[in-house]
Amino acid sequence: IVLFTDADCEPWPDWVERMTAPFADPKVMGAKGVYRTRQRALIARLVQLEYEFRYERMARLPSIDFIDTYAAAYRRELCLRYGGFATDVPIPSVEDIDFSFRLARAGHRLVFVPDARVWHTHPSTLAAYLRRKARYGFWRGWLYIWHPEKRSGDAHTDPALKKQFALLLLTGVCLVGGVLWRPLLLGAAGALIAFLWTTLPFVRWAWTRDRAVALAWPWVTLLRGLFQGAGLAVGLAYHRLRVHGAKRWYRASAARQPVDPDR
Repeated sequence: IVLFTDADCEPWPDWVERMTAPFADPKVMGAKGVYRTRQRALIARLVQLEYEFRYERMARLPSIDFIDTYAAAYRRELCLRYGGFATDVPIPSVEDIDFSFRLARAGHRLVFVPDARVWHTHPSTLAAYLRRKARYGFWRGWLYIWHPEKRSGDAHTDPALKKQFALLLLTGVCLVGGVLWRPLLLGAAGALIAFLWTTLPFVRWAWTRDRAVALAWPWVTLLRGLFQGAGLAVGLAYHRLRVHGAKRWYRASAARQPVDPDR
């Protein structure tokens, strides 16, 4: 079994035992653990509850398709067979998620281990949180180009996120159009109200855990949607151009190769 964690994580004393326990089942090929934090800053607490909300959804699934290296375990032969993490990602970003997507697509069973915990230092300011979300959005563009089937969802991503992106886009279009035709401003208001409505499931869930986080969530989510949505749009455009350019170069270079006389 090969285990991974990140440089900014501190595994709990029983982490190795918990991470490797699922492999007693020979059908299990990979496993994912969870974050915990000691921080008390509001944004850090919000990030932790954001993860825990997603963990609860993951825990209901018989298998998952999304494993991050902060708490990851794989059978060694699987890493060798599939070449490990992608090396064409220029900086550490989504190579771990890409690997788990590839394994899940090949039919291998990956599982969630909620009691395999690592301490982590989350972003503690709103600016740091939004920068991270913009970065996630940008590299999600790369993932969605290579794994277009995941645009419909995965085990980790909140299903409400796509609706929120669409409603924010509609709000912006109506605001711009409202300059020319004022009734569109009502459409912008309606789309914004619908957006806030999508945040209520988390607000209700968080209310009994941390009321300050619950109250901040709708407004932080609004900013998150703007920054992550912008990052995703830029990422899709940028990485698509890179992939298209690489394919054009490959075809051109292949065309210049000498013809094999034996063929």
